Amino acid sequence: MRESRWQQFDFVIVLAWAMLRGSGEGAFVGFLGGVLLDSVTYMPFGINSALFGLVGYFIGLPEVNVDRGNLPYFLGTAAIATLAYHTLYFLILQALGTALPPIIETYATALPAALLNAALLAPAFVLCRRLLRALAGWTQLRL
Repeated sequence: MRESRWQQFDFVIVLAWAMLRGSGEGAFVGFLGGVLLDSVTYMPFGINSALFGLVGYFIGLPEVNVDRGNLPYFLGTAAIATLAYHTLYFLILQALGTALPPIIETYATALPAALLNAALLAPAFVLCRRLLRALAGWTQLRL
């Protein structure tokens, strides 16, 4: 189960957005990113949508209680979320009857991905924050 670049990019953006905007928007962005990812992968449709939505929701829950400038929080969140995602992905595919290598090989892929996601979270956070600032000037269309 090798993680693609788009999957990793999508996952990090979901983490950053959920940290910035909370659980509701994190779940929505995670689900939307998962649908886009599911549409280009060969795995059963809906797995990434469900998992990314769950990750976005749970990462966005402590929005009020956690200081956003805390670097260990960023790094730990990305690493733990990546390991949880890979574990759940493996278990879902096993439950669906997909033949997979042993879980130790999954973690051989998940550990470097967790470190890379932790390293990429800070730039993704800055990118999402700038995007939110740019979109703040837009007005909503009211019907």
